[in-house]
Amino acid sequence: LVYGSWREGPKLMELLYDLDDIPLFIKKGSIIPQVSLDRSTIGNAEKEYHHMVLNVFSNGEDESSAKVYQDDGLTLEYTKYSPKRRPHFIVAELSTTNELVTLSVDLGLKSKLKHLTVKFLDTNPPASIRLVIDGTDFSLPFSSFVESTQNFAAWTYSSHELGVVATIPFESFIPQHVEISFMPRSTYVVGYPGMKGRIKRARNAKALLDEVRQTPASNVPGPAMLIKLASTTPVCLETFADPLEPNSAELFEECITNFSNYRKGALEEVKHFSCMTVGKTRLSMVKELLSV
Repeated sequence: LVYGSWREGPKLMELLYDLDDIPLFIKKGSIIPQVSLDRSTIGNAEKEYHHMVLNVFSNGEDESSAKVYQDDGLTLEYTKYSPKRRPHFIVAELSTTNELVTLSVDLGLKSKLKHLTVKFLDTNPPASIRLVIDGTDFSLPFSSFVESTQNFAAWTYSSHELGVVATIPFESFIPQHVEISFMPRSTYVVGYPGMKGRIKRARNAKALLDEVRQTPASNVPGPAMLIKLASTTPVCLETFADPLEPNSAELFEECITNFSNYRKGALEEVKHFSCMTVGKTRLSMVKELLSV
């Protein structure tokens, strides 16, 4: 996965990255757990983590699983996974059938989790998400914003990660099994290869022009293609991910379709800039960010 683009391998690739980027290549179908640790918890097994994020990378064709141990701070049981010792583990399993994406999470009997966040990355938003907790079926509501501290379950769409983010708090009890399933609207992977990285680069290009007050349509005349690329597109993606928004599916696809035109238009905007007003080095950086 390169800036939101899937690459077939094995092969040798030469790729350009910003200085603040860390190249990260992820195998399709991976489930990568992530916990938030502060200095007081590192190396201290008795202080269990209470919030976990499962990052799911799938192209709608893969089945995979991931195991995360729960250290009780007293024994080495967590190192010896087997069906008998399953209570010491969180087990996440991903399956896809006819584009229906299902993530099953077995929390075991030793879990101390109070909050679970699941991110289905590089996917289009669904019409709905089904949540099953210990056999009880729910329809997960859409929210324009979710955070790990909220006390209600919901899902949203992140333009920053181009993915579905579902958050599930466990208030009064910790369930043993959670299942999330949905079918993405339209094609599974977001329709424009490298869209995630190009939005990021457009934001960086706009920030460089903002510093010298030369952003088209904001500080100087212009058709605002760079602004649409860096700002309008992310807002549209998040707004039209809402299944209750009128014509949301068509408008979401329109955002993706317009993205290519915005990118070409933004590059044309800056081609006519003068080095005297922007600076030779700055102008070169802006053009490079928009052309990659």
